[in-house]
Amino acid sequence: MSILDLSPHYFYRTAENQSLPKNKYLEFESNRNLESRRALFEQVLRKYLDRDQTVLDYGCGPGYLAWWVSTAVSQVWACDISRGVLACAKVVNSANNIHYLRVDKRGIPVPDGSVDFIYSFAVIQHVTDEVFKKLLAEWHRVLKPGGRVFVHIVVDDPKWESEEEWRSDRTFGGRAKWMLGLHCFGRKSRDVRSWIRQAGFDDPIVGLVGELAPDLRDDVAAQNYFEFSKHPADGVRKNEPVEMSVFGQN
Repeated sequence: MSILDLSPHYFYRTAENQSLPKNKYLEFESNRNLESRRALFEQVLRKYLDRDQTVLDYGCGPGYLAWWVSTAVSQVWACDISRGVLACAKVVNSANNIHYLRVDKRGIPVPDGSVDFIYSFAVIQHVTDEVFKKLLAEWHRVLKPGGRVFVHIVVDDPKWESEEEWRSDRTFGGRAKWMLGLHCFGRKSRDVRSWIRQAGFDDPIVGLVGELAPDLRDDVAAQNYFEFSKHPADGVRKNEPVEMSVFGQN
């Protein structure tokens, strides 16, 4: 078994690669991931980064974006809940200044007030509102005063069902998807803004990812980002541990 088989969510059979044998298909998808993450790095994140920073990649997956970011900062703490994607990341996207870490029920395994910048893509749609609020508190804990967050969140899209709608689906398929964490929640921008402020951050800037990255070949381009900061005068808040062992369940 290839190490990439541990990370099927990031490697897709499509019309472009359908006829390729397995090894060439995996190479094709690896290159696609690397290029899409290069666009996110160069067009979206690079302006926030400098050589002296410690950066947190929350929900790093196989590490393609963490690898690009590592070329511009002092160190990257790249975390995920999946042992499979972390095993993949350590093999295909290792660097001396990337530390791959697993999130568990104790929360984010980095010290209080130690991070300059946090980014997260394709994660928040998989967690419940309750977990998201606790995650915001964790981000506030690990950020230095004045630290910034850039997070991709799907909002105000009628094609995306809310958490309440997912919970109310009592069909066999709906219940199975819920138990397996195979859900993607849409949210209201006004709610997300309110939760961010309640966690102690400033009022967020909101926009479309694709407006910052016109060359991005990824569905996140048509979705929103929220950018916000921890006030420079804020200290570190002590929060209860966050149960993050399964996205979306509580």
